[in-house]
Amino acid sequence: MTHYTIKDPLVRTNDISSTLETFSDSDKMTFYLLILTYLLSTRVTVVNTARDLGVILDSQLSLDAHVASLCRSSYYQLKQLRPVARSLSVEAAKTLAQASLSSGLDYHNAILHDVPEKLMRRLQSVQNTAAVAPRQLHWLPVRRRVDFNIAVMVFQCLTGHAPAYLADDCQLTADASARRLCSADTAKCVVRRMYR
Repeated sequence: MTHYTIKDPLVRTNDISSTLETFSDSDKMTFYLLILTYLLSTRVTVVNTARDLGVILDSQLSLDAHVASLCRSSYYQLKQLRPVARSLSVEAAKTLAQASLSSGLDYHNAILHDVPEKLMRRLQSVQNTAAVAPRQLHWLPVRRRVDFNIAVMVFQCLTGHAPAYLADDCQLTADASARRLCSADTAKCVVRRMYR
């Protein structure tokens, strides 16, 4: 039996997979059990929020912390833009506001699809603060921006312009069923069941 030791808790996955290719199946199982034992014996600290790819998730998945952080950073950017915007032309100020705020509001906004109205109002207030008249900037309301981005993503999936991992989960009802359904004439997507 071969014995393995983990010297560094920050083990690189590529190193493990390339090393495991030379082992037999029983040795791989032993190694996996060793890693599992090591992970189970470590002390894991439970936190209220975690940041993943710029999105702050809390234990309830309510996105309160994410919206609060997004509003805080957006208001900070607006505060930094005010002195500069006074010395710019109206068109240049619009472009600067568009570039700085819309990227923050649009980044991963598909997760905001079904959030409560109070969180949407907070995000809408950020957008309204950016411009005294949001219609002058031709911005959609935040809730409509979220819906639009999701619609664009679905369109790209259906037309083959999205990555395969997204396009595989997005099919029309006419394409997904072996038998003809009444809903086959409508352009509706199949909603797959998620089991827990």
